[in-house]
Amino acid sequence: MRLADVPPSTAAFYRCAYAIPPLLAIALLERRRLGPRGMRSRTLAWVAGAFFAADLILWHHSIAGVGAGLATVLGNVQVVLVPIAAWLFLSERPGARIGAAIPIVLGGVVLISGVVGKGAYGDDPALGVLFGVLTAVA
Repeated sequence: MRLADVPPSTAAFYRCAYAIPPLLAIALLERRRLGPRGMRSRTLAWVAGAFFAADLILWHHSIAGVGAGLATVLGNVQVVLVPIAAWLFLSERPGARIGAAIPIVLGGVVLISGVVGKGAYGDDPALGVLFGVLTAVA
């Protein structure tokens, strides 16, 4: 992304744009083989695509703030966010391992952000961490 010398949203857009021709070919083959999808299926696909677009754009902004490695780690905070969301929205209690991991992961996010201590990595660590956590949410 750094070598492209473009804004993060532009990099995310072109990453997806380059995938359109092969994905279109696969979609046409699938449509020929299985027939057209129903309205509900298409709506869910558009919603999933919107979340994926948000994920990519936020991740690229996080890369600009804290670098590729830390942005990727922050995006993978979703491993603990999904069980929390399942607990809040579906009443599924997280297991003991998740309960033990949550404070460790959140402590790591605080350390990455530069809130504690000095010398946080990246051009704008606090904003990069925010975008990274939003990536995990998306």
